[in-house]
Amino acid sequence: MRLPADKLSVGQQQRISIARCLANKPEVLLMDEPTSALDTEAVSTIEELCVELHRKMDLTLVWVTHNLDQARRLGGKTILLDAGVIVKTGTAEEVIARMQADHNRVSPAVLEYLQDDQAGPDE
Repeated sequence: MRLPADKLSVGQQQRISIARCLANKPEVLLMDEPTSALDTEAVSTIEELCVELHRKMDLTLVWVTHNLDQARRLGGKTILLDAGVIVKTGTAEEVIARMQADHNRVSPAVLEYLQDDQAGPDE
């Protein structure tokens, strides 16, 4: 398939960007909100691709996300930043549980975000 980049879907463009990065054979791949502009199907495709790259290439992925469900799905070590400062580390579930139990060490904005995320999109 030979299409100009502007004719590709956003998900296709994202996969091409990942392929370009892999050409340099990195040990670590920093991905800042790589699925934020994608539909659900493309999100799943990118997540599956990255999990596969991690397994097959022993590639370390640093995945920046505001999506707690995504953090849970991807697993691994989770680091919560609040105003640029590390406030919690662990699995996504551990971090969420500790934040909810330790209200005085997390900003009100983070707690509000957590409550919104826990409520789900329909509530």
